[in-house]
Formats: sequence, C-alpha cells, structure tokens
Amino acid sequence: MEAPLRVAVRVRPRLRRDGQATGNETTADGKHDVVVNGQPEPFKFSQTLGPEATQHAVYSQCAAPQVASVLDGLDACIFAFGQTGAGKTYSMLGPEGGHSAAAQDGMVPLAAAELFRAVARLEAEDATCQHRLSATYVEIHREGVF
Repeated sequence: MEAPLRVAVRVRPRLRRDGQATGNETTADGKHDVVVNGQPEPFKFSQTLGPEATQHAVYSQCAAPQVASVLDGLDACIFAFGQTGAGKTYSMLGPEGGHSAAAQDGMVPLAAAELFRAVARLEAEDATCQHRLSATYVEIHREGVF
C-alpha cells in the first residue's frame, strides 16, 4: 500500500519583533510555491499557506485528510518542523495552547474534536460499536523531549 508524504509550508505573518521589512521576505502563493526573495527559483511543496491563512484553513489542508485516514483505520502523523519562533506551536495548538476560542485552535485540538464527534456519531448509529483512540504529542525543544 502506498502512503503519500505531503509537505506543507505555512509562512507566518510578520511580527513586531521581526523588525522592519528588508525586502527579503518569504512568500507563499497559497498553492505549491514558496518564494524567497533573492532565490532564482521558487521552492515547490505539496501545499503552501501564506500569512493570511486561518487556523481552519491550515487544519483543512494539513490535518483533515489525516483525520479521515484515522477514521478509515489507518495511522497518521502530523509533524511540525522549523526554527524557534516560526509558529509551530501556534499552528499545532493555537495561541492559548488549545484552550482558546475554537476559531483560534490549532490542528491538534481541532483534530481531536473531529475524531470525538465522528466516534460519537458512529457509536450512536450502532450501540454495539466501540472505539479506542490513542494519540501521542511530543515536543522537542533545546534537546529536551516534552
């Protein structure tokens, strides 16, 4: 069985701490290209999301297909990688670590909510049906695993 690997890039909005724009900003076209000013060719990815992308758009593009795979009985993984301050925790959990308004929740709380809703629907349809879910969330920061 073939398991496709998809690589998505989310370019976060410019923050105050980033200072003034220098003209060497990275931009995403919202399809497949990331352009780094000064580079002759764009970088190609499965999906790119620019600074205007909402948490729900990121979820829909990156995590919803994984949730559907889990509901079909397959294992799934979402892996966030990047330098400190790139927005990994924001994308994965949201601004309040998954404790904010649903509109700002990241991929993990949104995926968990969808999985629990789907399991509840399935178990309501068939009283003899039971499900067991397990998940692992690991954060590696400065050579520490949390």
